[in-house]
Amino acid sequence: MRTHKYCPDCNTEKPVSEFSRASKSKDGYQGKCKSCYRVYQMAHRYGLSLKRYHALVAHHQGHCGICDQVKPLVIDHNHESGRVRGLLCNSCNKALGLFGDSVDNIRAAEGYLIHE
Repeated sequence: MRTHKYCPDCNTEKPVSEFSRASKSKDGYQGKCKSCYRVYQMAHRYGLSLKRYHALVAHHQGHCGICDQVKPLVIDHNHESGRVRGLLCNSCNKALGLFGDSVDNIRAAEGYLIHE
């Protein structure tokens, strides 16, 4: 029984547990590991090439575009235009959404916090 498989995207040999099952493939597993497949899906969802996605990752160097913490990052985009703005941690991305992507709401929150 096979215990490892090569992922061509990350150029790494990994345990088969790192690959999703795929009944139609010869070996019964996806061609990309789970983490690479997730990146592919995320980039595809927002119309990014993998090259552009990896350029964003390199630009941010693992740091959130708002809080600058090193956390897992997600793609942030403008909900009206669909344009990708950058990479944020999940908390900051959700915060922008909860503020309705409104600069006025964010400034009002800043004023509220400053004058507490």
